[in-house]
Amino acid sequence: MAEAVVSFVLESVIDFTIQEAKFLSGVSHQVEVAQTELQLMQGFLKDADARQGQDETVRIWVAKIRDAAYDLEDVIQTYGLKVVSKKRCSQDWGRN
Repeated sequence: MAEAVVSFVLESVIDFTIQEAKFLSGVSHQVEVAQTELQLMQGFLKDADARQGQDETVRIWVAKIRDAAYDLEDVIQTYGLKVVSKKRCSQDWGRN
C-alpha cells in the first residue's frame, strides 16, 4: 500500500517536471533530489512489504515514508498552483 503511494507521488514528480520544466529555475536540483529519494523509498517499500507483519520497526518506517510521500505530494501541488497562478497573472498583465 505505501509503495503504491510512493509510486504515485514519484509519477507526479516526473510529470510535473516534464510539464513545468521551464518554470523550475531555482528548484530543479531539489526536484531531482526528491525523485531520487522517492526511488529509494520505493525500493525499500518493495522489500519491506514482505516483512511488515513480522517487524514493528518496519511498520513504523513504512508509515513514516507514506506520510513523507503525502507531504511531498502536497508541496508539489502547492508549487504547481503557484506556477499556474503566476502564469495567469503574467498573461493578464500582458493584456493590459
